[in-house]
Amino acid sequence: KRYVAALRRTLKAPRDLVWALVADTNRWNRAAGLAPGKYEWKVVDGRRQYVATAKELGQTFVWYEPPYQWSEGYFIEGERRFIEGPAQAGGLVLSLSDVEGGATLVDANTWFTGEGAAIAVLGPLIRRRNMVALGRYLDAITAALERTQVEDERAREGSNTEPAVVRARRSL
Repeated sequence: KRYVAALRRTLKAPRDLVWALVADTNRWNRAAGLAPGKYEWKVVDGRRQYVATAKELGQTFVWYEPPYQWSEGYFIEGERRFIEGPAQAGGLVLSLSDVEGGATLVDANTWFTGEGAAIAVLGPLIRRRNMVALGRYLDAITAALERTQVEDERAREGSNTEPAVVRARRSL
């Protein structure tokens, strides 16, 4: 079964500045309350993979992450493929698009799949937790963007030619 949590929000900032914040997927991991994985090299399906292990909700999860897919400024998708634990796979997909007034529309989705009794019980709980986490994640990005805009207004008196990623990082 596939469990999806989705949230759409318009952020009052240009897409390059929003991208500078959402492209840091570790920010999502922290907002979602995901336990950090302990990584080591292992052979999985005949291939050497960088595999992580972590405990979540009383369960041990072991996974690897295929390379992320992205188009800078527009789209990013990360996935975890689970080797051990009740889940089979899960991921985060973020899409950005321009809207009127220089704002950016963010479509944020998390998903995971699994089978069995544990997923039947945990699935709805994790989906609900992910919905709350998506809101927390986008709230934190909104707050950082507001700080960046205050800094940008101060800098307008001079010449602000810094890349968006530098401006965004300073606001953090």
